[in-house]
Amino acid sequence: MARTRPEPIIIEPKVAPTAPEQASAVIFLHGLADDGESFRDMVNQYQNADKLPHTLWILPTAAENRDVMARAWYIPSKLTPRPAPRPELEDEEDYEGIMESCKYIISIVKDLNARNIPTDRIAVGGFSQGCAVSLVLGLASEYAGRFAGIFGLMGYLPLEPQLDSIRNECAPESDVLDQPIMIARGTEDALVPSRYFKSCLAALQALQVRKMDTHEYNIGHTLSGHVLADLCAFLEQRCGFA
Repeated sequence: MARTRPEPIIIEPKVAPTAPEQASAVIFLHGLADDGESFRDMVNQYQNADKLPHTLWILPTAAENRDVMARAWYIPSKLTPRPAPRPELEDEEDYEGIMESCKYIISIVKDLNARNIPTDRIAVGGFSQGCAVSLVLGLASEYAGRFAGIFGLMGYLPLEPQLDSIRNECAPESDVLDQPIMIARGTEDALVPSRYFKSCLAALQALQVRKMDTHEYNIGHTLSGHVLADLCAFLEQRCGFA
């Protein structure tokens, strides 16, 4: 049975697009035990600064997860500084939860398509767990390689060993070579150890992603003005949003 979620927050563009090619949308996914409302202020900052004025923002909220006792896109696995001595000892990842969340975000993408915003004018990304879901969505779902951009902030790439098989099942003809991707981490992040950032980079390089922006900041598991400025630049320059 589908999990109940609040309706996503929709923030209309500050300036209505006057031509179809001006229209764009960003879907921003929150982290564990958070909600979409927490990122309304981020959007307000952009709009008050006249940044991305033609962009529609969607801030979805994850369902309450009984196992986690909080809103979560999936049941989190343990993120350890060092890998387990044997692969079978690694904490199992919540494949079903991640794919269910991807399916939900795809439903939002289809709603945007119905509003005449094509997929190649939609960027998807998020913070922490939102980063994880966005990367799987952009690299292995039926929409792999089709977005204007994918961005992951202070998170990681889950399901790495399964990505190829997931993509072959969901989108066997997909090509992610030219999918713009931005990933960022805080060097003081105590929740997501650095090995996950390095592993994500290696996976993207193995996929031969050509349009990749990587950033590291002297911060913890949070966002900062510099992060938001670089995200804005990514959306403007890599994704072509104005």
